[in-house]
Amino acid sequence: MAHINDNIQQGLAQVFANYFGSGVIRIFDQDGVTVIASFPLPDPAFSISNGILTLLGTPITVQSVSQGVATSAELVSADQEYKVEELSVSSSASTGHLVLNNTSIVQGQDVVLNSYSFTIPANIKDPG
Repeated sequence: MAHINDNIQQGLAQVFANYFGSGVIRIFDQDGVTVIASFPLPDPAFSISNGILTLLGTPITVQSVSQGVATSAELVSADQEYKVEELSVSSSASTGHLVLNNTSIVQGQDVVLNSYSFTIPANIKDPG
């Protein structure tokens, strides 16, 4: 089996980016159900380089809608047809997919999404 080439990786990244422009990132409490904050995304939402998508417009600041400990997130397309679930959240780029200014959140406080990036794997293989 051959690994995908850079052009295919870049193409997949562009398709992914197209689905999520004007979408939303929802941050969840540790119960995995309660939404703490929702970040509207710009369109386009991501820059792309070498198969790596990086969220544009950061930092993004919103007010929290509930209290809790931010532990997970989901990325939802504008039409709500596509989701990337079970994203990790932290206050450090070394431990989470999404980096917030703080993970212990009080209702009504500003929550800052500092960064989010996603890499299209280069080891996707052609089964043929």
